[in-house]
Amino acid sequence: RVAERELPKSAGPGRDRLAARIVEMACFLPDREDIMRRNAPAVAAIDTPEMVARVRAVEAHDAMLVGAPAEEVAELARDALAAGALTTDTSEGSVPAFLACIALAAAGDAASADSGIDRLLVTARRRGSVVAYAAALSVRARLRLARGDLKGCEADAVEIAAGGSEGIARHYSSGWLVGSLVAQGRLEEAEEEVRHGILGGDVPNLMALNSGLHARGRLRIAEGRIEEGLRDVIACGERQERAGAISPADVPWRGTAALALLALGRTEHAREMSAAHSALAEAFGAPAVVGAALRIRGLVVGGPEALRLLEHSVELLDGAPARLELAHAQLALGRARQATGDDEGARRSFARARELAEELNATPLKAEAMTALLAAGGRPRRARAKCEGAGAVDRPGRKGMGGSPQAARCAHGDGRTARRDA
Repeated sequence: RVAERELPKSAGPGRDRLAARIVEMACFLPDREDIMRRNAPAVAAIDTPEMVARVRAVEAHDAMLVGAPAEEVAELARDALAAGALTTDTSEGSVPAFLACIALAAAGDAASADSGIDRLLVTARRRGSVVAYAAALSVRARLRLARGDLKGCEADAVEIAAGGSEGIARHYSSGWLVGSLVAQGRLEEAEEEVRHGILGGDVPNLMALNSGLHARGRLRIAEGRIEEGLRDVIACGERQERAGAISPADVPWRGTAALALLALGRTEHAREMSAAHSALAEAFGAPAVVGAALRIRGLVVGGPEALRLLEHSVELLDGAPARLELAHAQLALGRARQATGDDEGARRSFARARELAEELNATPLKAEAMTALLAAGGRPRRARAKCEGAGAVDRPGRKGMGGSPQAARCAHGDGRTARRDA
């Protein structure tokens, strides 16, 4: 409000710069919509090219939040980044460039988003801007988690913490770190991050921290504290909606809530939540967002319809930069196929889910897929290869070639080698 009062009455570079900065800072506040409305006349009068680009970047992010079509979001973001000025100047911070990269990634153009963040990191290093560098890392952590790069996300968040940053970048990255640790099955470490960081206790009502509140909810659910986790997820959703951010491309809280409700036996509510989640995702249209929503919808509705939904989910995710989501979808599809008697198809899906989970270090998902594969009569490729290489044609206990303990285990077929490789 102080900045709004300080806006010059006449047009000019100073007015343009301040009006653009107000747009940028509004992104972090729960009453962002009111601020944008009050600032609209000053924004409409901006004619400085660099400031127009900064505003356009924020508009791209806003379009993503309100669920505008992904193509429109991507076009706005690319237009803002086209001249290159946003990623080569950190003198006033790089918030607009960060927002444009987040919007691009959400819209499905992960490669351009990664390229933008890389340029921001180079610029921050060159200028010696610790704040801009930490902020760029926090955004890269988000982008890496979205595509399933769990270790990369963790590395970025740890680097921010190791640098001693306690600002918004450290707080923002905390949620992504928790999400990465949960997916890796490291729940105690995730709990430590929550307990000793911004996500412990009452989370401040800032837009940038809503994703962290959602991550805390997912941690609670993974720990078996489903009711508690659901409360966090619903609280996150209420904050998002009050700020006008309805899109699952930002924080997919409805999908998380739907699965928690299903686990609690509240099936009808889960159906309603998953239907709303799926409808918003399809309106946005990015394959990763739609595919993830279809997986949740399939899990909730069950029955014959689930197979169709899950097949479409895998089809969309197979070409999207969201490998962890694809692994989850393959596991769900395997179970749906198994329910229809398609055991061979089920084994293929379980095997693919296991391979992806192993690549991503998603340990709980890998174990789940392994269990499902073995129960369906499958033999993991690595375990099969070890058996063949061990000379399993020899009988257990025989001395000489082929008489190793490993060969004995393979010949017995007791699955212990396979489990150790899982």
